[in-house]
Amino acid sequence: MLLRTPVLSLPEIVAGIQSSDSDSQFAATQSCGRMLSHKGKSAIEDVIQAGVLPHLVEFLSCSDRSDIWYEAAWALTNVASGISQQTRAVKAAAVAPFIHLLSSKLLIVNHH
Repeated sequence: MLLRTPVLSLPEIVAGIQSSDSDSQFAATQSCGRMLSHKGKSAIEDVIQAGVLPHLVEFLSCSDRSDIWYEAAWALTNVASGISQQTRAVKAAAVAPFIHLLSSKLLIVNHH
């Protein structure tokens, strides 16, 4: 059973994603996806302005951490669901890593 991480504040998300601790990175990335899902379009620009997109894209390339792939992909797809400018922000950085994930043998990543 997966434990649900509480939704963190944006400053906590930024700190966790930028942390070198993998547990903090995971919890913050998961919380980012949740925040974007619950708050929707109102949170997208805040997340972009907070500067976490490059980190989320980087997490897509963590070949030994499928747990964070899924959460980062979820957060990035939520950002991409915004207005065209927000979609372009994701498209510019994340298309190649997303294509790479499509070749993953891990069902959970491939499904997302």
